[in-house]
Amino acid sequence: MKRLIYILLSAAVMMVACEPEQIITNDPVVEFTFGKVRIETTDNSADIFVDMPYITIDGQRYTDAVVYMEYWSISSDVKHKVTEYSTLEDGATIHFALTGLEQLTQYNMHVVLDGGNYGTEHSDSNQFNTKEHVFSYSTPISCEVDTRGLYADITLKDVAYLVDDQRAEITMLTFKYKRTADAAWMTTNIDGDALLDSKEIVRIPAEGEAWLEENSDYMISAEIVAAEEGMPTLTVDFDGFKTSYAEVTANISRPALTIEDEMLTIAIENVEVLFDGISIPDYPGTNYYIAYRKAGGNEWSAPIAAEYAEGTMRHTMSIETLDRGKVYEFRASVEAGAKRTLCTSEVASITIPEEETPVTPPTPPTPPAPGDTDTSDIAGTWRLAEWRGEEPSFDVYLDITADGIVTLWQRITTREWELYYSTVSIDNSIISGVYSDGVAWSTSYSISLGEDSMTWVATNDSTDISVYVPAELPTDLLTESHDATRAVTRFL
Repeated sequence: MKRLIYILLSAAVMMVACEPEQIITNDPVVEFTFGKVRIETTDNSADIFVDMPYITIDGQRYTDAVVYMEYWSISSDVKHKVTEYSTLEDGATIHFALTGLEQLTQYNMHVVLDGGNYGTEHSDSNQFNTKEHVFSYSTPISCEVDTRGLYADITLKDVAYLVDDQRAEITMLTFKYKRTADAAWMTTNIDGDALLDSKEIVRIPAEGEAWLEENSDYMISAEIVAAEEGMPTLTVDFDGFKTSYAEVTANISRPALTIEDEMLTIAIENVEVLFDGISIPDYPGTNYYIAYRKAGGNEWSAPIAAEYAEGTMRHTMSIETLDRGKVYEFRASVEAGAKRTLCTSEVASITIPEEETPVTPPTPPTPPAPGDTDTSDIAGTWRLAEWRGEEPSFDVYLDITADGIVTLWQRITTREWELYYSTVSIDNSIISGVYSDGVAWSTSYSISLGEDSMTWVATNDSTDISVYVPAELPTDLLTESHDATRAVTRFL
């Protein structure tokens, strides 16, 4: 029995020895682990935070695994592989930063673990959406203010319209200022082409606008308009400023003094009032005055308001209130500005003339009494039409009555009419006369009558020929009163 068992065992060993060699192995247990995914997006980027994925081999972490991610747009099958990532401080989270994404677009992503010989697997897909792009608008503009009493110079610096920190073209900059919060803004517009320089100086007020008020606080602001439609108008509020008191000066000429018909005229040409060096003749509250005093005196008269127009001051006064024969001094002055600064001219003087003795006007001559001379043949009103063969450059009228009275009207050496009366006598067509003041005519005359004229020839000079024609006296001789005259030259 023991021998049989041995034989059987030996046979079994031999049978085993005769079969091919076999290797018996056990497969490792490989596990891929993916954690939570958190995604934050902007209009063109995404930050993907992933719990650190890992691989275990028979329960032991496999340290040689490669981690990356893939993402793709839902409208495209093209996958983008991202291998770079950072590890957060906790050591358990990794961060993938995606850039260059399209706004308002839906994407998918998954994390990939590459275990080499142990295989490659990816996590479930996660979906995320980029946001709409929100533009950033800003301006770095700043300003410096140089103030005066009635105006201010504003230097604008770094004028720019920034869109996402990039310069955009500017159409207009509107600078605004006002004195109080509830007041209306005053504006000054600057074209965009003028803003190409690094700085722009704006003077306020603009030409034609009301001047600023002295010693007053002002608020200032600016609005910038971009050239491209749809961009918002940017408003910048600056620190306000306060005006000072204006420095008031004036250029006032020495008064020119003239007296005519008992009236004294004081005239000052080229008057210029300057506020901080700028000529502003019509600034509200500016007053123009005249004052005078007797030469050698200490006290000036109270200021007398003078008329002002287009750079000239003027005042007219009667000299009846001044002492005759005395010298008076006159000066002009301008009062202006919040501090009521007074600027005066140099002094001019004039002597007031003595009062003149009234002159008694001459007594009009009295026509003489009619005589017994018969002058009816030549009676009437006659005008001198020709003298010494030419038309006279002066005026002579004769008014002859039938009883020997001749009235002579002449304008020879003056433009005023001169009046003379004469009594005459005629003998053989020779006429002679004597003026009412006893002066005889310079000569006698030979008279001849024509159909429409009368000719007088001087008996002492045959070339002294006067031709008269019938006429009516001028209107001014009939309507105006005339005094007696003492002409050097009398026509007859």
